[in-house]
Amino acid sequence: MLIGRRVHYHGNIDDGWGRCVVADEIDTDHGLRYELSTLHDGTVILHTVRRTSFTLIPLAGKHVVASAQLRAQIVQSEFARQWSRDHWLPEITEGVDTLPRRVADLIQHNRPVDAEYALLCGEQFVGCISYQQYHDRVTALVIAGDDDSRT
Repeated sequence: MLIGRRVHYHGNIDDGWGRCVVADEIDTDHGLRYELSTLHDGTVILHTVRRTSFTLIPLAGKHVVASAQLRAQIVQSEFARQWSRDHWLPEITEGVDTLPRRVADLIQHNRPVDAEYALLCGEQFVGCISYQQYHDRVTALVIAGDDDSRT
């Protein structure tokens, strides 16, 4: 029984793509079919879905962001050390300025993989990590458990 499991829908209906919850399991003449609902309010959005149209999200513990605020502050200080404030477009400067708050908000809203991704982008941008390290770490990120990340 998969009822209650979080899944990632990747079937033919583009509007349904993304993470859902298995709401019901129906035995039909053509095999098992599933109803998928939204994560937050439980509204059924997809009916008679084949098992091949979704992937189970691992039950493993969700990602833990190590030293999030310290890493965000290091990105800010490296940015300030390397460039003057008028060197980059205001949107980029604002992104670096708001990084600690954005990361804290993502963690608070149960999106640790998104928070880790934001930190890795910042760290790679200012040169704290190489592109290869960035690539390897981003590739290794896994949305698991009850993580609501969208990355």
